[in-house]
Amino acid sequence: RPMLVTARPAATGLAIPPVMVALSLQFCLARDVSGYVQAGSDIAVFNTFVAGEPGSAPASCAGISVQKGVTAVHTRLVLPKVKVLAVGPATATTPGSTAATSTAFSQNSSTTQSSSTTIMLVTVAVDQADAERLIHLEETQVPYLALVTSSSGVKADIKFQP
Repeated sequence: RPMLVTARPAATGLAIPPVMVALSLQFCLARDVSGYVQAGSDIAVFNTFVAGEPGSAPASCAGISVQKGVTAVHTRLVLPKVKVLAVGPATATTPGSTAATSTAFSQNSSTTQSSSTTIMLVTVAVDQADAERLIHLEETQVPYLALVTSSSGVKADIKFQP
C-alpha cells in the first residue's frame, strides 16, 4: 500500500503559522470588541487582575462585581499582538443551557447568564508560552480583546507569569 498511495499530512482546516498552535478561547461579545474581531485581525489581549480574598470579585459577562475583601484591581496589556485565525459563536455545552460560558465566568458568577448573552469563540495563533498565558487568563481572570493595527503602538507593560 505505501507504494501505491502518496503520504500526505493531515489537514487541520486552519492555516496555522509554523511553530505556532491554534487555541480557541471563549469571550463575551463585548469583550471581543462587540463582534468586530474577525479572522485575519490582529488583537491585543488585556487582563484585569483582582487582588483580594477568594470570591470577593465575581465576574460575568456584565463585568466584575467588586465586593468586600478586594484590595486592588488593575487592568494591564498582556499580549500586544496576536493573529486571529477564526471567530464563531460558542454552542451550548450542557443539555438545557441557553449559552456556553467560559470556565472563569461560570466559576465566579453566582447568577446564570441570560439568554441574550452571546459567547464567541476566538481562535488565535500563538506560541506555547503565549498559549499557556491565554489559557491561564481565561480560566482564572477577566481577559479582554482589542483590535490593533501596525500603528497602534501597544506594548505589554508587565511581565505576566502564571
